[in-house]
Amino acid sequence: VPDDGAMPPGDWTCLGSVTWPTPLLTSIDMTGTVQDYLTDAPIAGATVKVCARTDTDCTAPLDEGTTDALGEAVVTVPLGSSGFDGYFDIAAAGYVPALRYTVDPISAVPSAAASTAPLITTSTFAVLAGAAGITIDPTRGHLILTAMDCEPVFAAGVALTVDTADSGSTGVYMVGGLPSTTATETDASGGAGYVNLPAGAATVSTTLAATSDAVGTTDVNIRAGAIAMFTMPPTP
Repeated sequence: VPDDGAMPPGDWTCLGSVTWPTPLLTSIDMTGTVQDYLTDAPIAGATVKVCARTDTDCTAPLDEGTTDALGEAVVTVPLGSSGFDGYFDIAAAGYVPALRYTVDPISAVPSAAASTAPLITTSTFAVLAGAAGITIDPTRGHLILTAMDCEPVFAAGVALTVDTADSGSTGVYMVGGLPSTTATETDASGGAGYVNLPAGAATVSTTLAATSDAVGTTDVNIRAGAIAMFTMPPTP
């Protein structure tokens, strides 16, 4: 990617040449941690299902577990020949269900940070949306991502698009820890998303806001009443 002086901060040298690593194992036992979005407190009794990407309702989970008092659950994740390219369906009483997608396929045991899933209570989600002037539509779903650069670390200066967003959908960027509907790119937190997306298949894309260079793209399923969430690194 040429540096024309308008490039955002961060490492973008991998754009156009990204490859995914090949797994050395056929499966891994992965410890996932589920915690509260606001307090980081562990959530006990949450269900964690390992789901194929094509199984949009996770009707045939590949494995599943329940979190203990530490908010941890151990599940077996199949890697195959190219890594696990699916999602984790996570649900707990009082919280908005989360569909945690793997944009870059899992090819080895991930770090503790990458294995942690924050859940947001239904009341907190409504308050945050209301602060941004948004009313939650229960017939629609939502999306939250964290943009990453090539290193990878949280990336500023990234713009988000979702091909199914319509007049009932609202794009949101985190600015200084608060949701903004007027911002047009990520701040240093890399946080962005959409509220009230139509349920169904959607293609999510990120670009560098200053140059329009493509950064990443992935296909996900938006489920009514749930939040699809993932980190979004540069993709092949």
